[in-house]
Amino acid sequence: FNAYISQFEFTLEFGRLTFTTSSLSNWLYCLGNRRKHGWRPWFDAGVFVSRFGIVLATCFLIYNLWRLARSSLFYTESFDAVAAEPADKPLLVPLVPGYNVPFYTVIYMWPAIFISVVVHEFGHAVAAGTEGVPIAQVGFFFMFLFPGAFVKLSETFDLNRLAPIQSLRIVCAGVWHNFCLAACCGLLYFSLPLLLLPVLVPSTGGAPVEYISEVSPAFGRVTVGDVIVQVNEFPIHNPMDWISAFERLSTVSYKSAGYCFDESNLLVYQDESC
Repeated sequence: FNAYISQFEFTLEFGRLTFTTSSLSNWLYCLGNRRKHGWRPWFDAGVFVSRFGIVLATCFLIYNLWRLARSSLFYTESFDAVAAEPADKPLLVPLVPGYNVPFYTVIYMWPAIFISVVVHEFGHAVAAGTEGVPIAQVGFFFMFLFPGAFVKLSETFDLNRLAPIQSLRIVCAGVWHNFCLAACCGLLYFSLPLLLLPVLVPSTGGAPVEYISEVSPAFGRVTVGDVIVQVNEFPIHNPMDWISAFERLSTVSYKSAGYCFDESNLLVYQDESC
């Protein structure tokens, strides 16, 4: 029992809790080493995808940064001012709970990050075993409540003995497994309508109302569950059209505009009318 317990270690530092173990090291090494001839073509594909992916990702991030800077130059909080065109907005925006997304999204982000890092480090560990590199420890940590993971290779093994392609297989394995995980998630996401077809009611289009603020002018006139199909002359086929309609409305000037009110509302606000 003492020998088993000695395989586990907890470390507590400021803002970080780390858990390491050597109990999984031999299993991960054998998983990769016993079927190394089958794993190597898989990790060779990872090297190919990662080499081109890093170039594309770098170009994409530079382009996204340019769009972000451009949209910031034209951004204004005035409703009447001309807002930035949708084409100028960044394609990728960091999600910060409590800042640009609701704080409760941590409930979804935490398991998503945890699964992502576990799959990432699993790729490194199996690739190391495939190339005959012993694994000393695997570990998990929580940095200010956000999860992470790592694989520690044996310090007694000289990594310089590896050929360049062997090193690349180990280095690129994490990104390659994350790429495959994202592809599987994307395939599952776009397949959901088909998979859930037996239990779903076909949609007729539009943007369903899920929440109405009490300070909204629509409060009391629109109810949760209503489906918005048009805003002025802009048809609404899905929730993204709803966002696009208001973006386009901010760039359209109307010479005159009329609004319909109940007579009771006109009587209530007659003292404030112009």
